[in-house]
Amino acid sequence: MTREPPADVSLYQQPSYWDKRFSDEEHYEWCKDYSHFRHLILQHVQPQDRVLELGCGNSRLSIDMFHDGITQITCTDLSPVAVKQMQQRLEAENCTGCCSVVSDVKTTVYAGSIVSLDL
Repeated sequence: MTREPPADVSLYQQPSYWDKRFSDEEHYEWCKDYSHFRHLILQHVQPQDRVLELGCGNSRLSIDMFHDGITQITCTDLSPVAVKQMQQRLEAENCTGCCSVVSDVKTTVYAGSIVSLDL
C-alpha cells in the first residue's frame, strides 16, 4: 500500500500522526528492506557492537539484523504505538538483548546503560 504524505509535513513531528499511522499499518520500509543494505551492515557492524535504530517505526531492520547475529539493538521511535508494537515483534522473534524505547531524537540524551554506540 502506498500512503500519501500528510497535507502538512510538520505533522511528521507529532506523535499523534505516527500513532494513528502505526495503528493501521503493519509494515513499511522508508528506503529499501534490509537485504539491500545487509552487505554493508555486516561489513561495518560487529556482533558485539551496540546499535541504536532511530525512528524504528514498523520496519523489520532490527529484527533482520538480530537474525544476522547483531543482538544489542535499541529501537527508538516518537510513537508509543510503534514502540509497543516493536517490543511485541522483538519478543515474538525471540530477539533477546533488543529493546524498544519511546524517544524524540531531537531532545533525548542517552545515558545509563547506553554509554556509547557503535552505529
